[in-house]
Amino acid sequence: MYIMLVMLASVLSFTSCSNDDNNNGTITTSTLIGKWYSYKATVYAQNKNTTVSINKTGNYSQMYIEMDFKDDSKVIGYSWEVDKNGISKWVSETGHYTINGSAVNVTFDGETASLMYENNSLCIRIDTKDENNNNITGYVYLKK
Repeated sequence: MYIMLVMLASVLSFTSCSNDDNNNGTITTSTLIGKWYSYKATVYAQNKNTTVSINKTGNYSQMYIEMDFKDDSKVIGYSWEVDKNGISKWVSETGHYTINGSAVNVTFDGETASLMYENNSLCIRIDTKDENNNNITGYVYLKK
């Protein structure tokens, strides 16, 4: 759960994932309901900009998240958490969401962040570290 809070805290000022603000569409509750999975990320690390495929166990897995949106405004977020011994484990946390145009605002433990809906994907900014403790910023894209 700590990783989910860190992720959310890092995106409070987040506005859009793309350079083209005209490609955002309005998302409806019926479109949002269901489980969304990370499938790619645009990663900014060590002065490089790379688009990578991501999954739960491969490279950049520390950026992999899932969001399961329910019809009662609840959302279950799944992410990796590293414990004090450096061991990663898959955790979940329940929060709630609201929709405002192309923004889906998710709140976990009082921290709110926005996911942007564009081109049939949800996008969120994540700040984390790689296996060598280098800073990584990425825009993670989720789809159903």
